[in-house]
Amino acid sequence: MKKPTLTIFWLFFVPIFLLAAGCASKKPHYSGFLEDYPEFQPGQKGGVDLVYLKEGVDFKKYNKMMLDHIIFFTNPDAKFKGVEADELKKLEDSFHSALKNELEKEYPLVAYPIVDAPAPDVMKLRIAVTTLNPGRPVVCGAAMALLPIRLTVGEAKKAITGEDIGAGSASIEVEMLDSMTNQRIAAAIDNYSESPDSCVSAEGAAHEAFGFWAKRLRFFMDTIHGN
Repeated sequence: MKKPTLTIFWLFFVPIFLLAAGCASKKPHYSGFLEDYPEFQPGQKGGVDLVYLKEGVDFKKYNKMMLDHIIFFTNPDAKFKGVEADELKKLEDSFHSALKNELEKEYPLVAYPIVDAPAPDVMKLRIAVTTLNPGRPVVCGAAMALLPIRLTVGEAKKAITGEDIGAGSASIEVEMLDSMTNQRIAAAIDNYSESPDSCVSAEGAAHEAFGFWAKRLRFFMDTIHGN
């Protein structure tokens, strides 16, 4: 099966991925990933933070998933910027693998296979990871290490709830579409937070964040199917 193409809408990236102490958000805003933002409701415990479900939709008919481009946004206020092409491929593979592993597991009752063609029973998934903040080398514990990427506060949650989720965080915005009509049937916003004093490798940090979101999206699918 062909993997989805990764589209990057951030300015620059650097080689090592760190979830570390970030900067507090200056003012709440959405990333602009969604064409318009619906009225979100709090999600269930253990699931995404905020959710929108279109009224009248029979979600149980959607038992397969089709992935659209994965989009990344940087914090527009980031002062340090850099990019390395190899890292883009690593992010694509890591997130795609995490989604595939979770959605295609046959637990507790069913799997949600990832396919690459529209069909009446296929839900199209659009994803954006937001508020990434490139940073200069930092000191990790007692040792100096070149760890030049940080994730900042997920501003989307604060935009709705007024709650600042703190440093070392990033947000995800997700849109679910009917694959035949491209009409929105659901949307979600979720936040991932890492300990401010946590020092992790590039591979470990990315895998942990993407795995966290993949599990929450799996929980979302199980919930709307009544599983």
